Parts: sequence; structure tokens; C-alpha cells
Amino acid sequence: MSSLFTYNGVTQLNTPIATGSGYDNLAAATGSTGMAFNPNGVSPSDFFLVGNSASTFTLNSFLIAGAWGTQTLTIRGLNNGVQLFSQALAVSLSPVLFTANWSGIDQFEILTGNDFVQNQTLTGSGQHWALDNLTINEAAASVPEPSTLAIVALGLVGLGLARRKQAA
Repeated sequence: MSSLFTYNGVTQLNTPIATGSGYDNLAAATGSTGMAFNPNGVSPSDFFLVGNSASTFTLNSFLIAGAWGTQTLTIRGLNNGVQLFSQALAVSLSPVLFTANWSGIDQFEILTGNDFVQNQTLTGSGQHWALDNLTINEAAASVPEPSTLAIVALGLVGLGLARRKQAA
């Protein structure tokens, strides 16, 4: 958990529990033993940026897993209580990377759905999720636009033809 946020309905777990659980699988994927989770299946769980009311951030990504089974979560990005972004995310015991690149938010929240399916091989229960490797405010990788790629390709063809002409 980051000191950049205050939390509501989120707690830190420092020791993975229950082999084969989403907690254990997330710790194995990240190499970390500190992760955020929603105690007692709390929903919604909120992450608020610490700072003045004008502070916003870009939510880049995080790894998340269902602790005791599968379910669909709703991830929402808000600014001053107004929803700017929302995305459904299916989670299971295996960690999944949630990539948002949502900018201009001061809060994000995770809501549990109504489609939870308990993994019967685990002793824990409830609509818990486990989250780690939260990244914010990282520049998104720029992807060249198709028109830019076309111009570059034409330039390379032109260079190739000019070179061929010189060789002849």
C-alpha cells in the first residue's frame, strides 16, 4: 500500500495466506508479501489521493486476483466524486494486470459484483480481492499513428529507390 493514498475499505496484508489462494498467487507473481485487500469483502473499496483538493493522478495499472474464487469487479475512476471512467474486470485466483491509463482522477474504487464463485478447494471464503504493484503517474508509451507509419514507410521506399538508382 502506498503512502500517496488514504483508503476506505482497504487493508494491508503482509503475509500471504492459504496456499493456492489469490493472495498466495499474487505474492508469488510480484515477489512481495505486502498487498492491499478488501477485508470482509467490503465493497466499494476506495483509494483516495493524499493532497489538496486540486490534486489528480493517472492510474496506470495494478495486478489483482480474486482471493477465494472468481468474480467480476468494477473498477471506477473518479474526480471530486464524479465518475470519469469505469471498466468491468473478471478476476480469478491467478493475478491479472489491469491497465487503465486513466488521467485526471483523484480517486479510484473497486466494487465487487454478484457473480462470485467460491473455489471449493480453499478454506477461505468471501468476495475478497488482492492487489499489488499499483503504478501511477507514469507516462504512457506512445504508439505511432498509422499516418506517421505510412510517411516513414514511403520515405524508406524512396530511399531504397534512390539507392538502387545510384547503384545502376
